[in-house]
Formats: sequence, structure tokens, C-alpha cells
Amino acid sequence: MIEPYYQTELGKLYCGDCSEVLKGIPENSMESLITDPPFGIGFKYTKPELNTNPDEYWNWLKPIMEQMEQKIKMGGFMAVWQTQLYFPYFWNWFGKDIHIYASCKNFVQLRKTSINYAYDPIIMKYKNGERLLPSKPKRNVDFFVCNTAKYVSNTKAIERKHPCPRPIDQVKAIIENFSTGTVLDCFFGAGTVGVACEQLGRKWVGIEIEKKYCDLAILRIEEAKQQVRLDTEQSKFVVIVDGTKPQPTRPPTLLERAVSNPKPICPKCGYDRIAESENSHKRKSVKDGKVVEQVIVITYKFCLRCRNRWNSEEEE
Repeated sequence: MIEPYYQTELGKLYCGDCSEVLKGIPENSMESLITDPPFGIGFKYTKPELNTNPDEYWNWLKPIMEQMEQKIKMGGFMAVWQTQLYFPYFWNWFGKDIHIYASCKNFVQLRKTSINYAYDPIIMKYKNGERLLPSKPKRNVDFFVCNTAKYVSNTKAIERKHPCPRPIDQVKAIIENFSTGTVLDCFFGAGTVGVACEQLGRKWVGIEIEKKYCDLAILRIEEAKQQVRLDTEQSKFVVIVDGTKPQPTRPPTLLERAVSNPKPICPKCGYDRIAESENSHKRKSVKDGKVVEQVIVITYKFCLRCRNRWNSEEEE
């Protein structure tokens, strides 16, 4: 089996053709499959898709689906993104026991057509056997309205370097409400499954054939890990509302060094008692397949009334 291109405490990313990488993964070794393969409609990624009609597409995808399913434990969960254009073929392709999950969008680019597509169908099913279900799902219904508007409004979002990134809120909802254990994604793309798993503390295995998308995924995952660490640190504070500054419950690192400043105003409640502090951290990026570090200075602000936190950052 090839060596991982990148790995964290929770996951591994392999750069290569999934049909080859999968040969080195033991059968029945993972609990969940959540993946977004190309749709076979001529979409241009690094280069246009070769399979542009239903027959060609399924001839290509079928053996990969069989490989992926072999790696999933009995009763394991499987979710596969598809296009509405091939809706009539789903039951012949994926089996009679599938469930169609509506991945709805809160922003849709309207085109000159009679009916515009506002959701992507996701094929969901459980492998034969006693189903491996999450113990306390919060919302295990068959639709989710994801925040696609932010990908249009935020032109500098790093995930937009991929032609069709999946919204993080949608992927997290699927992982939390339907899956268990290690998540396999054989079409890793911009790495949204990996980012979601890192945020949720779940193990993952990703496979991506394009090196530039592997590098993009690594950058996103490193940022997600950094945010998880910051959130963990901030959650350790106990705030005294009628006091003058947050009171730490551990050795000083961030907000405990802050002092009240009457000038800044909380954007949430308008209160003018704001604690501020500065901290720097190293942000990782990928160059030539290697992670390089960059120092980022962050100014933290904390409202002593409503506990709102926000920050701004600059590169050194």
C-alpha cells in the first residue's frame, strides 16, 4: 500500500487513483462511506470528464462502488452524491433499498430554464447487516438546507479553489446524524469530509487523485485543527459578568492578559466594556507537497456583557 501523502492524529490522506489505493485497504475495516464522485455530465475539473452519458458513467463508477462497499463493515453507512439528471437510474445502479437525501441550497443560480435545480440528491443506504447507527442523532431526516450563499459572497474563501466544494454544515450534519466510526472518502476533493471529521473528533481516510486538491485539503484541515485548538482554549474560561475581565481557570495564555478598553464597541450588543489581547500562531500552507509555517498575529476581543468573541488577524 502507498504511504499517506498527509496524516493527522485522526486521519490519513492518500494521493492517487482510488481504484489503486483501495486495494491496500482491508475489507470490512471502516464504518462509513461518505463521498462525492464526479457526476459524469462533462464537468470540467482539472480537465473535462470523459464519461458524459449514463451508460459510460456507470461503467466507470460501478467497479469503484463495489470496491468502496467492500471496505465498509456490515451494517455500515454509505452516502454518495449524484446529479438529478440521472435520477431515473439510481435504483438500478445502487439497489432497491436506497434512500434519497435532498441536499438543498439556500442560494441557487437561476438559469433560463423552466425549473431550476435547488438540491443535489445523495444516495443513502446501509450495508446488509445490523445497522451501525449513531447513539443520539440530532436531526436524522432526509433533507438539509446548506449554506451555499457564503461560497458566492466570500470570493476569497480558500475552498473556492476547488470547482465544487461541499458546504461544511451539510457534511457535518450527515456525519453526525447517520454515520459512526471511521469515515472513508474516495473522492476527497477540497477535503470537506476531512475538515468535518477533525471538527467532530472523528477518524477519516481520504483519497484524491489530483495533487493540487490534496494540497488544498491539507491547508483546510490544518486551519480546522488550529480553530479546534483555539475553541478548546477559549472554552476553559469562566467569565464573571459583573467583573472587569475574564477569569482564567488555567495558566495564562490569551484573554486573561486582556484589559478593559472603553473605546471598542461590541458589534452584537453595543456594550463598551471589551477585553482585548494579542496572540500569534503559526498557520500552515502547502508547497511542493510539504507543509510550511507562517506566523499570524490575532487580536482577540471579548465582550464582558454578552460574552461575544471576535478577532482580526494580520500576517507578520
